[in-house]
Amino acid sequence: MNYPIANRSKLSAFTLIELLTVIAIIGILAGLLLPSISKVRTRAMETKKMAAYRQYFAANALYANDNQGNTCPAKDARGEDMLWQELLSPYLSNDSKYSNKTEIYIDPFYEAYNPQRAFLTGAGINVKVKLPESNQDNVFWNKERVSEGRTFKLSQISESGKRIFLGDSTNWFINAQKVDTTRHEGGTTGMFVRFDGSVTYLTQEEAVLAVSDPAKL
Repeated sequence: MNYPIANRSKLSAFTLIELLTVIAIIGILAGLLLPSISKVRTRAMETKKMAAYRQYFAANALYANDNQGNTCPAKDARGEDMLWQELLSPYLSNDSKYSNKTEIYIDPFYEAYNPQRAFLTGAGINVKVKLPESNQDNVFWNKERVSEGRTFKLSQISESGKRIFLGDSTNWFINAQKVDTTRHEGGTTGMFVRFDGSVTYLTQEEAVLAVSDPAKL
């Protein structure tokens, strides 16, 4: 049947109520979908970060293999030693000069990242890992370590299944005061990789013990 033009216009138009209903439905769907999309995005970022932390551990194992078994040291703030990012860079990227600016070192959950202070990437290595030539005693190591020469072997580290190798930090290395446990699970945990290669989420109390006294965990 052929309708007059006027009638066809009338039939194809939306009423105000219909338009508002459609808008309301779209709003409801968006409200339902956005949290899910946000959760998916967060989970993807966590997966990426966890993979990076595992790469750090693998790079440290390669570093130890090339350095008489010594684990990668943290930079001592009082010295002129290379940053841990620079030491591990050959095993992670080809850009050693600006290694700490490459994406793999930057925690995507670290909101304070500033390219002008690129050494602060949101992740830090355990500061108790000193350079082999350090003359400072360190309870970090097993008692059977070589007493002369301070050869800090990766294989000598005690409590490897509990002790933090690297993880969320407010500085370029980790100590009990600089662990950051505010980036995951609603701001209650941080992500850390232990010396056995496992990646885990720890609360503030757990993270502090994992640095200072892991035997109590």
